[in-house]
Amino acid sequence: MQRWKIILKKVMLVTLSVAGVIAFFVLLTSAAEKQKTLPCNGVLVHIDYESGLAFMNEKEVIDKIQFVCKDSVQKLKAFNLNIQNIETALKQMPYVDSAEVFLNQKQVLNVAIKQKRPIIRIINNNGVSYYLSDKNQVMPLCSNFTARVPIALGEVMSNGFEKRDSMVQQGLFKLTTTLNKDTFLSALIDQFIVDSNGEVTLIPLSGEHTVLFGFAQQNTQEKLKRLNIFYKEILPRVGWNVYEKLNVKFDNQMVCVKKELKPVIATDSVVAVVGAIKKN
Repeated sequence: MQRWKIILKKVMLVTLSVAGVIAFFVLLTSAAEKQKTLPCNGVLVHIDYESGLAFMNEKEVIDKIQFVCKDSVQKLKAFNLNIQNIETALKQMPYVDSAEVFLNQKQVLNVAIKQKRPIIRIINNNGVSYYLSDKNQVMPLCSNFTARVPIALGEVMSNGFEKRDSMVQQGLFKLTTTLNKDTFLSALIDQFIVDSNGEVTLIPLSGEHTVLFGFAQQNTQEKLKRLNIFYKEILPRVGWNVYEKLNVKFDNQMVCVKKELKPVIATDSVVAVVGAIKKN
């Protein structure tokens, strides 16, 4: 008899445990279903303005969400909100790098936007102007915000949004990406000129000279390394306004033309070759 009481007690405990688990899931499901029927209590948008970029504003984001939902968000219930569709639509906006959307316990739709980061602005001879992002994405200009990035002018063999694989454009992306890793040079050089051959000339902020860089995608890091050494070790000794042109096109050397001389006249032309600055 005692044995049956023990068995019965165990059965009752198991039954109560199972019933408790079932009741918990029923309540949880009921709460979830009830939450779906509740109205949305608004939209909270966070845009990463702390990055220094301001291509977008909250109204544009909310307008896009309401366009996707085909109604004001406040009029919708939770089950009418397709979070995945909203995220997809936001990511298709021209300045959005990433978007995260979720509905919190207070029925507020939270939206976190990370903007694309431009690294160069291109203005070609056809009047087409656009940015390239740090992920090599084409970005249109914004009427409300201008990013402070280097500018490339001239014969960029690209029609902006149609020919993204232009060799010159790819070279400018590589040059700018590499340049940004050098805090000294990136603060000094803010403009590139592209000629009809696709070769690039750098325009520094200081000094009265230009830098013939050649093809932007060729030996990019090595050329910038030589230029860095020249600016830090040579120009402080001879003066920033001595030379008219610097040329890093050729391997392992820096060719300089003095400002007061005229290379076009053979008798007066002087090309100062600042001894081969070789790679360490």
